[in-house]
Amino acid sequence: MRILLPLLLALSLAAPTLADEVVIYRCTGEDGGLTLQDFPCASGQVQAERRYERPVDPPPRDDPPPVATPAPVEPDEGGNAVEARGGADPLVVVPALFECRTFDAQTYFSERGDGNRRCVPLSISRIGSGPLPGAASACEWVVDECTRLEPEAACAGWQRLHREAVRAEREAFSDTLAQVREDLDRISAIRDSACAR
Repeated sequence: MRILLPLLLALSLAAPTLADEVVIYRCTGEDGGLTLQDFPCASGQVQAERRYERPVDPPPRDDPPPVATPAPVEPDEGGNAVEARGGADPLVVVPALFECRTFDAQTYFSERGDGNRRCVPLSISRIGSGPLPGAASACEWVVDECTRLEPEAACAGWQRLHREAVRAEREAFSDTLAQVREDLDRISAIRDSACAR
């Protein structure tokens, strides 16, 4: 009964706080050790309380997300199903391509849009009238700026990447040829499917 009474008392005091707020106890021991916990400090410790409101989730949205509708299908003369074009070209999505610019105005393409990080050399000036030490150097870390290309410019970029991949295949060594061919096949598939006109 002695253990049950304090337990019931503690639960009755904690019940209203569980729904609305959270109490964090900061306990400092005799040796200066600090602990944070969600229950009161032991005897002999200095206790400080901090109360926080429990966040409430927003109500669920009423409108469901839009569902993509497939293009209508019409049979051709042979009875095979063909996408109805309705006089317009079907929508072709060009994969994202980013043009990135380095600190010295060189450009390159990236499929992810996060520029390369590089150490840009800084000029070093001497202090005083002595000679500049030959071994001194410094640099600043910068990230190349990238901008997403519009679909037409992206197709031109994919064409350029294809030309570069063809050249890389011709110049590849035997140990890297398989990877270079994989890249060429992937870029060719993107160029042929999304940018063919």
